[in-house]
Amino acid sequence: MKILICSNVYPPKFIGGAELIAHQQAVMLKRAGHEVEVFCGDIREGYPRHSLRTDELDGITVHRNRLTGEDFQINLLSFNHPEVEDNFRAVIERFKPDVVHGHNLIGLSTRILRIAKDAGAFCVVTLHDHWGYCLKNTAMLEDGQLCDDFTACTRCHGPLDDGRGRNIPIRLRQGHFRILFDSVDAFISPSAHLANSYLKAGFPAEKMHVNWNGVDFQRFSNIGRRAAPAVRFTFVGYFGKHKGATTLLNALAIVKNHVNVHVNLIGEGEQREEYERLVTSNGCKDLVTFWGKIPNEQMTSVYENTDVLVLPSIWPENQPVSITEAMCSGIPVIASRIGGMPELVKHGVTGLTFEPGNASDLAHCMEKMARSPELRTLLGVNAQEAMRFNAFEMQVSRLVHIYRLSIGHSPTPGPAARILCIGDRFDQSFATIVEATHECLAEEIRPVFTHHEWITPAQLREFSLIWITESNGDLSSLIRQNLDIRVPVVLPQAKLRGLPAEHGLPVWFAYEDAAEALACIIEFSRDHASRHMSNTESIS
Repeated sequence: MKILICSNVYPPKFIGGAELIAHQQAVMLKRAGHEVEVFCGDIREGYPRHSLRTDELDGITVHRNRLTGEDFQINLLSFNHPEVEDNFRAVIERFKPDVVHGHNLIGLSTRILRIAKDAGAFCVVTLHDHWGYCLKNTAMLEDGQLCDDFTACTRCHGPLDDGRGRNIPIRLRQGHFRILFDSVDAFISPSAHLANSYLKAGFPAEKMHVNWNGVDFQRFSNIGRRAAPAVRFTFVGYFGKHKGATTLLNALAIVKNHVNVHVNLIGEGEQREEYERLVTSNGCKDLVTFWGKIPNEQMTSVYENTDVLVLPSIWPENQPVSITEAMCSGIPVIASRIGGMPELVKHGVTGLTFEPGNASDLAHCMEKMARSPELRTLLGVNAQEAMRFNAFEMQVSRLVHIYRLSIGHSPTPGPAARILCIGDRFDQSFATIVEATHECLAEEIRPVFTHHEWITPAQLREFSLIWITESNGDLSSLIRQNLDIRVPVVLPQAKLRGLPAEHGLPVWFAYEDAAEALACIIEFSRDHASRHMSNTESIS
């Protein structure tokens, strides 16, 4: 098979968990006899934004698109980049992949999934976080609580800035993603927890596969431990509030007078100064070492100086690479009971778990580990054994099986109408109608809205309704495109009166004001859902 791996960033410049997984999969797929190339973003300076250059890494051809900080800002329309898409088309026209496998796509361009599908490729996406349904990608509210309603995005977000003076309702971004992900043939989640979260968000169960990321077992399983007088607890990760390192430092202050312990902090981030102030104020400054950010090729030295790995996250992690690497190294893990981590860390078997954010509970686990080298050894042996059958080679074999299993199995679309919004600006009445539609209809029949500038030409025929807003200009282009497709249209009466008699648009309803527009869209959505259900019953 020809396989094109896609990732927003990629080694060697940027090395995070998702990027390491993407690269290791590329290497192992090539080693298994497949033709593999990579299409990715590149944050290195020295060439123009969105321009493309190609190099090679570990025998893999890598096509790198220059990205800037602006491409990653969540409050901007940073999910589609036409220049990147042109680069992508050039790559797939030359390489002609059978499979396009996306990882993190933040900042790159989500529309490449649809472009790949239109080109005849089988599309797969590995889910690394919550970005598919949460713009912040943490599934957490502003007050730090976990989100329990994945449709209530307006609680956290106002409209998005498209850089052209238009404030676009967050609901259109969510609808756009939903429609794009309908182009995906298979989703792969490394944890059952994340898979269930996406199912709760409305993603189809028949496309979802749980497959652990895999780990370089041979590399990490032979690491020895360097002796030290104190029991060393290590945190590896980004220095951000959601990672919960303050919980670890507060727990350290509790246990420091009872057992001989030391904490290693591996990483960087905006909270470093806060950590430094905290360890000074709680008397733990001499018990903490800040290592900085460590390249992956040097992580073996971290594990050589680690007795217990601690992951104190307060947000629902998926499958942290640091946990699988530590377990391979025979290191027991203490992790918060949240997200996918309890699937890896079995309490009392491969490690210990504690209540997220509870420093006293974590301190109890740390003291228990520190007082018993026998417990650390037992849990470490069990942890390594649990990883033995999750080496990259085995996971890639399962990955290829998913490719072959899912090809040609596209589920029937659900009952929700797809509504294409055509307009040159978004006023308050537009936003109110979109939000009111969401509130007035049951979840399973709520329509999905997106904007006409965000779709590919081939997608037009897949919409249930075209909504022309009050502010739209010339309709001649739409009329030409819609003559054969005949997608029903809703538009203002003023626009209808301005059309020539022979316009040819299949007008479903023409409204006078916002109240009529809302009533029209609700009626259409219910009618569409009813017809869909009737058709489904007749087929079955």
